[in-house]
Amino acid sequence: MLWSLRVITGLTADTEPSLILKFESPPAKYIFNVPEGTNRACIQKRYGIAKTKAAFLTRLHPEQIGGFPGLVMMLADINSRDLTVCGPAGLTHYVASTRFYARRTAFGVNVNEYKHHDVLAAGNATPAALPPPIFQDENIVVHSIALYPSAVDDEGSTGSPSGSSKRKRSSSATPPPSPKRRSIDASASSNQLSEADIPPPSVPTAAPLDDAAQIHRERILHLMFRPPASNTSHAAATDEMDLDKAAEPAPASPSRASPSTSDPKQLWGWRLPKFREALQTLAYFVVGPATRGKFDAKRAKELGVVGPMCSKLTKGETVTTPSGNVVTPDMCVGPSTPPPAFLFLHVPDPTYIDSILSRPESFLSSTYGSAVQLHAVIHRVGPGVLEDKRYREWMASFDPAVNHMIASERYSPDQITYSSSAKMQLELSYLDSDVFRLPSRGDTPPASLSSLSDLPPKTSILAQDTEIFMHPRLDPAPARFMPADDFKATLEAIKSGTYVNPLEDVYKAAREDAERSSPSHPPTHSNGQDIAITTLGTGSAMPISATLIQIPSYGNVLLDSGEGTWGQLARQFGQPIISEGGQASGGVIDILRDLKCIFISHVHGDHHMGLAKILARRHELNPSLSEPLYLIANRLTLQYLSELNDVVDFGFNDKRHLTIVDAEDVYYRKSSGGPAMLKATLGLESIQAVDVEHRTQCYGLVLRHKDGWSVVYSGDTMPCNRLVEAGQDATVLIHEATMADDQVDLAFAKAHSTAGQAIDVGRRMNAKNILLTHFSQRYPKMPELQAPDLADESLTSPSEEPHAPVAIAFDCATIRLGSLWKMEKYMGAMAQTFEKEPGDDASDGAAPLDDADAPTTTSSPSKGKKNKKKKRSEAKAA
Repeated sequence: MLWSLRVITGLTADTEPSLILKFESPPAKYIFNVPEGTNRACIQKRYGIAKTKAAFLTRLHPEQIGGFPGLVMMLADINSRDLTVCGPAGLTHYVASTRFYARRTAFGVNVNEYKHHDVLAAGNATPAALPPPIFQDENIVVHSIALYPSAVDDEGSTGSPSGSSKRKRSSSATPPPSPKRRSIDASASSNQLSEADIPPPSVPTAAPLDDAAQIHRERILHLMFRPPASNTSHAAATDEMDLDKAAEPAPASPSRASPSTSDPKQLWGWRLPKFREALQTLAYFVVGPATRGKFDAKRAKELGVVGPMCSKLTKGETVTTPSGNVVTPDMCVGPSTPPPAFLFLHVPDPTYIDSILSRPESFLSSTYGSAVQLHAVIHRVGPGVLEDKRYREWMASFDPAVNHMIASERYSPDQITYSSSAKMQLELSYLDSDVFRLPSRGDTPPASLSSLSDLPPKTSILAQDTEIFMHPRLDPAPARFMPADDFKATLEAIKSGTYVNPLEDVYKAAREDAERSSPSHPPTHSNGQDIAITTLGTGSAMPISATLIQIPSYGNVLLDSGEGTWGQLARQFGQPIISEGGQASGGVIDILRDLKCIFISHVHGDHHMGLAKILARRHELNPSLSEPLYLIANRLTLQYLSELNDVVDFGFNDKRHLTIVDAEDVYYRKSSGGPAMLKATLGLESIQAVDVEHRTQCYGLVLRHKDGWSVVYSGDTMPCNRLVEAGQDATVLIHEATMADDQVDLAFAKAHSTAGQAIDVGRRMNAKNILLTHFSQRYPKMPELQAPDLADESLTSPSEEPHAPVAIAFDCATIRLGSLWKMEKYMGAMAQTFEKEPGDDASDGAAPLDDADAPTTTSSPSKGKKNKKKKRSEAKAA
């Protein structure tokens, strides 16, 4: 049986280590850690995930779990049946917190949460005394080992470095926030719930409070997913319920009564019970199958074994021959090869080392069976761990034949993960290097492993696209069947002077066209001409939405934050410089320090699944910031974030770090223009939310600056008159264009806009510039905008000004307002670049995180042109 461990992603600016264990026949796969970008990397590298049976998470932190909801949705949408997920205490709470956007009732999810009694007895552990494995099937047996920082003891207090942490008392459900208006300036975090808001448990009073809380969470899981290996009756029943509607805010009961556990709609919308646990990471000791010995056919014949008896002997059964001889397997089957194993552990900082050293038997292969052969140890280590002599001595205690693979910020190179997108960015930099920047990378790490002379002999870096064969046992080597790295090849050609850009003539013509038009767009520093818009995620390369607005001398605003936003920022603006004292500065850290406001339009995953990582990184800044970050979102999104923060602490409840603003409190028809401090910080005249037309509650945003410029962001919406009203005379409209112009009916069904409809909204708004984004993965490469849509003389009278420039957003393009008109001139050249380059990401099958790309019976888009008059009337009607 062939099986191997493959590194999907290494430790880079945009990815954390993720590994996939693959059995060739019958096919089966197991994923270890699911960071942001895992789906995208699998598609880029053509790692199929259809046979994934289980996922193992080392800790509940955005770095390790940011891609898990996307993995669930992707598996469900490619018709996989079941998934088991294993992880630390709090895993059930985490999965339940994703219910507002990750529910897939036809998909089965089994949650195996680490239990504190599943711990080896220190000093005298034997195979017979082992606790039950956290996971076991026909291929692997997985044991979990809990690691704690030295500040946590058996009772959850400070002092002891070892042992398990006793589960603290959890409170039960909390009612949804009241919709009544709040004073933002007086109490910006007033929607954050206090202990007094928590009602009694919603289960019989005889049940312990911890059990009551866990029952609540588990019942949520039963509403989210089909129970594994069950029939589909449950799915049909819950799928018919409009649980998202049930979750929308409603006036709270004066008595704050508990939710009825018999009423799914009521239970769905209530806040999950509070969760409190000690910090914990899990190490996984994974034991594979033993390889049975070779069958000696000659010896079997001599013993009188015939026909089906041969098969029984190879399976370990004793047989009796026709002549009456009793034949046991050892008489004609050679000895089995001991099962190979590997250890995967995450040590965030040196305070966890004591937890390892206090129970050394937990990491010995003999503990899990005398014949187990440890082949590899995967180390994800944080700053200072590998530099600690105690850890290196522990590594040296393993057999010298064991392979040690290290992932560390100090020793791992910052390699490009998504090479196809990087290659396209490289190509487009020849068109305009100010707009399309080369992605930041660092092929040379800050330090080399060779500087640590006492490491075991088989120690190497955990590099992406490395494969470790477990059977047959082979040392790490480059993975088989990898697609060519065109980005790396192009860089080498440029360095050697042999590179010839095949589109140079096309690019030159586009630049000359822009230069001829430049007299009509004289440079100026007034009216926001220096404002920079970076479209971090547009759907053109991955199914996320994120846009950064940089306001010189004031600060930055982030509009939505889908999965992978941090990685896009890091690639766009570069990695920081780390001082000897551990302080980071420059690059993406400066962008983070200047971030003043984040706006989340709605609760669909493609708009917020990268937010927790952004907030966690900001919360961990050294030195910390003196001013809070403003977060504007609707209540459903804020409730999800509050629940998530229970197990993934990113500072949501730290008022010094974060100021929460309910989108309703800055509603454009009611508010006075937004929080005074935020307006002063960003130099804004007003910041207002607009309720738009989508399948769930969604808001757009209007920013008006005291210098006279304004930005309007649509969020996800059908053509919306309220947005037109609130955004009149906008300097730039950033509008979703999810569907093609010949998909008007589909756009209406999904509550999205076509490109033509988005342009029409901009013209009715009298926007000076229109930037289209959030493209459906149905677009082959780039949304088609026929020339008449952009320069239709019939849309304006001779006395009217020319139409507003229309630009198509591209991932990691940085466009200044004063140069936005250039993008229209570049569109033809960009389209040819898209046609030339192969796709690498969501267009090849990534999960639809927004329902715009969910399976549908609507026919695929036609590329034929429609009558212009008919298209305009459809847009007006919508």
